[in-house]
Amino acid sequence: MTIHGQRQSVAMLVRARHDCAVASSASPQATPGTAGMLLTGGGSRRMGVTKATMKIEGVPAATRVMRVLSRVADPVIEVGPGITGVQSIWEEPRGAGPLAAMVAGGRYLRKLGHSGSVLVVACDLPLVNEAAFRMLADWPGTSSVAPIIEGVCNPLCARWSTDDLAAAEHVLQEGFRSVHALIERCDMVFADKGSWPHEVTDAHMTDADTPYEMDCLGISWCAG
Repeated sequence: MTIHGQRQSVAMLVRARHDCAVASSASPQATPGTAGMLLTGGGSRRMGVTKATMKIEGVPAATRVMRVLSRVADPVIEVGPGITGVQSIWEEPRGAGPLAAMVAGGRYLRKLGHSGSVLVVACDLPLVNEAAFRMLADWPGTSSVAPIIEGVCNPLCARWSTDDLAAAEHVLQEGFRSVHALIERCDMVFADKGSWPHEVTDAHMTDADTPYEMDCLGISWCAG
């Protein structure tokens, strides 16, 4: 079997487990003190279609991620155009990027009375599963936590602390738009693969920004 074929076989198994988790009605309780923030307002230029609304097995990508996030986090919000049916808000100005979206979402969650950590996730995680989100939510301590995938951290599939989300406001006010500018100022924990439970693999927390990356994950999709 070719390497591409092996990747497709693994992705098929991961996707089957993902769908099983989404379909289950015996949902465990959300992790106390952990909210969820789904970012759906990205430009999707590299994908060529809107990533949040593109359909995977007939379901918008953002909806698939929100279904899983809602099993782990409470409350949950969407920062973007309101695709998933939960409470949604926009960053200001619209389309200002993920750092601005995190700031807007953090402010809104504080207005709701939330004072704990937040799972901040992008909508382009086509194979994410409950175990991945629960691993991040239940990570020991109160620091922000991001997984390391092939040597690179993914800050948009991560748990962010209250203090770091507050620091994001200062970073944004200084003119930065990149989340990585925030990471440089945080005492973030980087979770490498050796510390993950067996139910979590690279594919579960890998974002797909291009049609080629979707193909590498073995995912069939169409524009929404």
